[in-house]
Amino acid sequence: IMKNPSNELALFELAWCFEEAGLMRESIAYYNQLIDENPYSVGVWYNIGVAYNKLNEYEEAINAFDFCIAIEEGFSSAYFNKANALANLERYQEAIEVYRQTFEHEEPDGYTHYYMGECYEKLENTKMALHHYQKAVKIDPELSPAWLGIGVIHDLNESYMESLFFIM
Repeated sequence: IMKNPSNELALFELAWCFEEAGLMRESIAYYNQLIDENPYSVGVWYNIGVAYNKLNEYEEAINAFDFCIAIEEGFSSAYFNKANALANLERYQEAIEVYRQTFEHEEPDGYTHYYMGECYEKLENTKMALHHYQKAVKIDPELSPAWLGIGVIHDLNESYMESLFFIM
């Protein structure tokens, strides 16, 4: 990294090492030093955001992901993680909008639809929650949390027998 600060693979491997060692604060300090030297490194900003997310410091994570997006507008992982941080702050409508932005930069995937479904469920919009859970399992039939989400929505709508089918 010192010889090639734009080596994204090395940055992500280092992030994994920090995480495995449980050194999230130290990773943030280290990455902040790298930012001082290379303020336009999307990988460094992304890793800072991930570290803040893991520390449940969601506002700081959102700021870091916003820097990623400003540097590389098409970086879908930054949108996805920003949306997760927004959802953790219970800013569900904003999270849905940011999850939706990931689809502008990558193919829709099951997990993104699943998380959108969760946000709609928290907003008590069971129709849209069910819609996204169903999209999630259509894309990824093995995505068990989405199947459970479908069952929960049927339960909330008092369709108990149908709910059991999805939950079991």
